[in-house]
Amino acid sequence: CFGYKKNDTMSREVEEALIKFVEKRLEKTRNLGITWFGGEPTLKIDIIERISEKLKELSDKFFVKFNGAGIITNGYLLTEKNARRLKNCNITHAQITIDGPPEVHDKRRILKNGKGTFFRILENVKESKEIIKISIRINIDKQNINRIEELLEILYKEEIPDNVPVSYGLVRPYTASCASISSDCLTVEEYWFFTLKSMEKQIKSSKTNTTGNYPLLFRSGFCGADRLNGYVIAPSGDLFKCWTETTFDHKGSIGNLLSNQPEPFQLINLAKYLNWDPFRNPECLQCEILPICMGRCPYTAMTIAKGKDCTPWRYYLTEMLRINYQLRLKRGLKPLK
Repeated sequence: CFGYKKNDTMSREVEEALIKFVEKRLEKTRNLGITWFGGEPTLKIDIIERISEKLKELSDKFFVKFNGAGIITNGYLLTEKNARRLKNCNITHAQITIDGPPEVHDKRRILKNGKGTFFRILENVKESKEIIKISIRINIDKQNINRIEELLEILYKEEIPDNVPVSYGLVRPYTASCASISSDCLTVEEYWFFTLKSMEKQIKSSKTNTTGNYPLLFRSGFCGADRLNGYVIAPSGDLFKCWTETTFDHKGSIGNLLSNQPEPFQLINLAKYLNWDPFRNPECLQCEILPICMGRCPYTAMTIAKGKDCTPWRYYLTEMLRINYQLRLKRGLKPLK
């Protein structure tokens, strides 16, 4: 994962170090997966183009499977022209975040001049959806939860098609800098209960392509954070295991592209993730869902109180299976076995 923060630019020195870092690891792997995120990565398309060209050359050199990269964006600059530029960078899919109907979204994602972004983003979705795959993510908290159905109705009226799936995300106070929003955050159970009810309404109305959440076994860890060759790279060259810890300082880093030797605290950070094992966690061992979830998100498992950030299967397994079955039937798909 490559991340950009506001006003940060990756120097050519860091770019060159990044390519060498990837090349060294491609000699011993079979797959290359990339996600661009920020801040807003579409502000740095020129850098994305340069790095992507080099990465494509490396994947060809080592016969590494590189099916396509993803990008997480606010969508404001995802015009048809920029979508084509991203496609040429081997970016095949984009996740766009919308936080509610216009009056909600435009208070949270506002331009420097005070104007909103909602309808510009929708137009970009319509322009770009045939060039790269697009999905819409709605982050939910106590302030916008009662406006989500209104947003879904707008997407339907704006003729956002079924091939632009909609999914939900839970707003969490991950870090100390987010502590001010903790009172606005839903509990995990509240969030999944809302998700269940919303999907049930969508099944009946068929107005949006709300995605289900089917239990799939994580075969090699929960995410890149607890995998040996998973890295998050900041513009400074700092390396992290989890993008939640990507900040302006490097206290959560595990190394730097420009340094040959990690500092002691960085080795401790690395060991913390690579040693995460749900089968040594008493709480996980008592749960009937293990190993489907592989112990949930390693970061939250190590930083959030027990049982406060588990997967929906722990709370609503039967209901989620039923809803996913109905969703697949409605779309003409065979039920998963």
